[in-house]
Amino acid sequence: MTKRMMLVFFSILFIFSTTIAYGGAVDVTDQVLTDMLEKVSEHKDKNTMIDILEIGLTDSNSIDGLKTVLANKMDPAKEQALAEKGITKGDLEKSIDSLKDWTPEARDKLIGYLKSNDMDKVKDLVQNDGILEEDATKEENQEGNVGGGGVTKTPDTPEKENSKEQLPIEEKTPEKVKHHFKDIEMHWAKTSIENMASLGIVSGIDENNFAPELQVTRSQMVTFIVKLLNMDTTVKANMPFADVANDAWYHDFIKAAYHAKLINGTSPDTFDPNASVTREQMMVMVINALKFKNMLTEEGNQTNLEKFQDQNKLSSWAVEAMHIAVEKGLIKGRTENTLAPDGVATRAEAITIINKVYQLINN
Repeated sequence: MTKRMMLVFFSILFIFSTTIAYGGAVDVTDQVLTDMLEKVSEHKDKNTMIDILEIGLTDSNSIDGLKTVLANKMDPAKEQALAEKGITKGDLEKSIDSLKDWTPEARDKLIGYLKSNDMDKVKDLVQNDGILEEDATKEENQEGNVGGGGVTKTPDTPEKENSKEQLPIEEKTPEKVKHHFKDIEMHWAKTSIENMASLGIVSGIDENNFAPELQVTRSQMVTFIVKLLNMDTTVKANMPFADVANDAWYHDFIKAAYHAKLINGTSPDTFDPNASVTREQMMVMVINALKFKNMLTEEGNQTNLEKFQDQNKLSSWAVEAMHIAVEKGLIKGRTENTLAPDGVATRAEAITIINKVYQLINN
C-alpha cells in the first residue's frame, strides 16, 4: 500500500467530516488505513459519508471536484493541523489525483464494499491500488503471450422509445428534510435543488455543498428518476448489460428502470453507467418516465425547436422526446439559440428537470 493511496482516504475524511478526526501521526501503515475506514463504517452518518465518496469518485471530473472542495475548505488552521501530521495540501491533492488511475469498476467496487461493510475487501482493493482480483488474474494469464489485438468501441446506439410496463409504486409522501448548501445560495437552481434534496432524491457532496456544476453520469440520472417515481428496486428481472455489475451501487436502480422500459443501453449489451449523461439522453429518460406515469397524451409539436440553430445535431432517437420536453417547459436552450443536445448535463440542470417532472406528476 502506498502512502499516496492511504492519504486519499485521510483527505476525504478531512474534507467531508467535521466529526471524524485521526489523532495519531500519519504513517504508511495498514493500521492507519484500517482505523480511518472503520470510522467511516461506524459513523452515525455512514450513508452520507458513502454518498459523498460515491459522487466524488464517479469520474475524473468528479475527482477534480474533490480537490476544489478541498481548496474551498482549507484555511491556515487546517493547514497547520495537517502540517503537524507531516502532510501538505499538495500531498492531499496528489493523493486524490491518484484515484484517476483506478478503473471505474474498481471505484464502484470500493463503494459497494463500503456499503456492505466488507472492510476486508476494501483493504484488499486499496492495498492493490485499485486492481481487481479478476484483472490481476487476466494479467497473469496473459503473461508470456505475444501479439494481441484491440477492442473497438461500438458507437453509441439510440436510446429507444419504449412502451411502459408498470412496476409497484409506493404511494407515500417522503418526509422532507431541510438542507442548507452554501454553494447554491446565489445559484439559479437553488429552489429545485433544495426541494429535491429535501425529498431524498439527491444528496449534496457533503453537508454544506451541493456542487451544482459537476457532471451527472448515466447511472446517477437513472437513480434520480427511479427515486422520483418511488419504483420498486427489488424487482426480479434480467438485464443484458455486461458492464453493470451485480454488486454495483446502481445495479438495482438500472434494473428497475430497464424492466420498466424507461431506458436502453448504449449498445445491446452495455449501459456505460459511468459515462456522463448528455442532454438528449437525459430527456429521453425523463419523457419515458412521464409516459410510464401516463402523463403524456399528445406528441411534441414539430415547430418547437426551430429557434435552435443546432437542432440538426439532435440524434434521430431523441427528436420526439426533445420536442415534448421543450413544449412542456422541462428544458431550455443552453443559450437563446442553442440546444446543445450532445452537451453534458450538470447536477443543477438534471435536478431542475427532475423537480419539474415531480411538479407535473404531483401537480
